[in-house]
Amino acid sequence: MKSLLIVIPTYNEASIIKESLLRLESFIKNNLSDVKTTIIVSDNASQDDTRAVVREVSLHTPSVQLHEIPLKGKGIAIKSAWEKFGDAYDAVMFMDADLAVDLAALPSMIALIDSHDAVIANRYHAHSSTKRSLLRRTASRIFRFLMRSVLTSNVSDFPCGCKMVKSSVALEMLPYIKNDQWFFDSELVYRLERAQKSIAQLPVTWKDRASATDSKVSVFKVGREYIREILRLRSENK
Repeated sequence: MKSLLIVIPTYNEASIIKESLLRLESFIKNNLSDVKTTIIVSDNASQDDTRAVVREVSLHTPSVQLHEIPLKGKGIAIKSAWEKFGDAYDAVMFMDADLAVDLAALPSMIALIDSHDAVIANRYHAHSSTKRSLLRRTASRIFRFLMRSVLTSNVSDFPCGCKMVKSSVALEMLPYIKNDQWFFDSELVYRLERAQKSIAQLPVTWKDRASATDSKVSVFKVGREYIREILRLRSENK
């Protein structure tokens, strides 16, 4: 693979985005110098200084760009950036703004994408190491059970926030993905699996962000969305 587009969806991430971008850029410079890499921060109309911080970083780091989205939604942020910029790259990916997946996984993902349509981080892999709150760990296991049983999937970890897809395959799948919010990447994997695309599941080191308040809000809000969307996909395939 010669070129990679990394999309980071953001909404009110001013407190962490500069550190994350500088850490990611440093890792790429030191470990992926043979791959043309662009980092797009796809921002969902943040109400804090996220956009200003990204613009400041981009002044000194040409590989970092800001893509502004007027609507909220993790899915629409990723989808919009992939659609606008993706066809200029061999592969596209996204990762969460807190870089919860250890960046050491990147070289392995790049190596695997040559022989697969998609590579996804898998926190349930026997060789993965995770540090997660009890609440998130429990919710994730429930979601995993529902996806695997209700939708008869062989994938172990749908929502992990680090996925890489060949650009041509991603652009082929995007029109079929209806969810523009938190369930987007789970539906992406589901569509890939249904289309019989090859998916590599990679062990990773994962560490949740520290905010307990953020964890509680996202778990309950996102959990309702996941259940609703799982039932939609089941109904779609009856």
